[in-house]
Amino acid sequence: MPESKSVSDNITLHVFEWHNQAYLFCGESMLIARIPKSFATAVRADIRSRRDLTASCESAGVGRGLAELEEMGFFKPQLSNDDLGGLLQQRNAFVDGRELVVLQLVISGSCNLSCRYCYANQGAFNNKDAPAFMSLRTVRQAAELFFAHSAKGTFVHLLGGEPLLHPQLLSAVDTIVHESAKASRQVALSATTNGTVLNGQIIVMLRKHSVRVSVSLDGPAEVHDMQRPTSSGRGSFAKAMEHLGQLWSELGPEFVSVRVTCTPYNLPFLRAFLHELRSAFRDIRVEFSPVVLPSGLPLSLSRSNVDEFVSLQRELFNEELTRLNDPRLRRDEALQKLEHNRIYNRQPLLAKCEIGMNLITVAPNGFIYPCVGLLQDDTYAMGTVAQGGLSCPVSVISLYRQNNVVTRTGCQQCWAKYICAGGCVAASRAVAGKELSTDATMCTLYQSAAEMALLSCVVKCERPQFNTLTGIC
Repeated sequence: MPESKSVSDNITLHVFEWHNQAYLFCGESMLIARIPKSFATAVRADIRSRRDLTASCESAGVGRGLAELEEMGFFKPQLSNDDLGGLLQQRNAFVDGRELVVLQLVISGSCNLSCRYCYANQGAFNNKDAPAFMSLRTVRQAAELFFAHSAKGTFVHLLGGEPLLHPQLLSAVDTIVHESAKASRQVALSATTNGTVLNGQIIVMLRKHSVRVSVSLDGPAEVHDMQRPTSSGRGSFAKAMEHLGQLWSELGPEFVSVRVTCTPYNLPFLRAFLHELRSAFRDIRVEFSPVVLPSGLPLSLSRSNVDEFVSLQRELFNEELTRLNDPRLRRDEALQKLEHNRIYNRQPLLAKCEIGMNLITVAPNGFIYPCVGLLQDDTYAMGTVAQGGLSCPVSVISLYRQNNVVTRTGCQQCWAKYICAGGCVAASRAVAGKELSTDATMCTLYQSAAEMALLSCVVKCERPQFNTLTGIC
């Protein structure tokens, strides 16, 4: 990925290319400019001040181009210091007036697989005494609490363990839908599954309630079976693929996707695997997610692995932009669309992770946490659904308020800060040991995603049907 260029006074620049055309992005103004290659060369990686940038551009004979950008206000921050202060005040005040949007419901504390990288300890997380499954009473209490504090449009995501193992799955989903109707709330349901548990009744339920299903697959059979064996040590690929086919035919492409967890072992096989998937399931949505583990472990991503992952993402992204009429990245459509629209409309984002504010997670025992990544950490416990109230301890409020790119160490001099917005605090803790720490590996991944959002914006602006080039010079 092209290097970024940091300039003093909180001005950060990033040079990237699309179809042999160079572009310059300013992190503070959120503007993109088409630039000649000579100008791109002048914006060197060692530039750390506006004076040095001017000297470098004049030395390269592109001083006039720099002056033109200055005249257009290319380097003028979209947000003043007063604006930033006001947005932070609004963010802090949101604690008292928040509305929940997402409920992560861990309905199963059990799993029939023993994935090599599982952060959830087969659904038990760090609590060996956790119940195998969430009771219907807890499901009802969680739904009541969530919808009582929610916005009109809501999302409920079923997690585990393996959520489809729940012996009363159909009743649990009916309970959620019933409680949403009682509260006059619209709800979109989704589930992440290993794909090995499926029957006719489950399919009817999924179709009846329009549940979006993400099936975890980690590559060709031999690699998948190595990373995702059953509890008895057998392979799970054949059954997962069989059930993916059933879901695809019964629910349709809109409601079925595949999630691939990328590790050092399966990265070399993923290009071929993607083509295999798309041959069987035309235009299936596939999300490639890097494994989130502390460095030094056998399945952790090394620097070379991260570079390979970024290269794969960029390759697939280019395919999508070339192949689809709608310039969208099928890595994670909702996230990519948010990033794209914010750049296109020049809307800086101070924080993306809304831990405990518009999202909560309920464990099988009914305890509430800010997100699934912080599950079973009593530091961030937010009470229980049986209590009927939604408490917000000082630890959660403090983490929420500190989690922004204005005050977070390491973010201010990054060109992607208002797109990435600091990333995921649970991932930061898993990889670097602290919720608000920055990690070079994670930052590289976030910057890669940010660059693809920039490319999506460029492609949209360059198309004839878009006559107003908002956000691009």
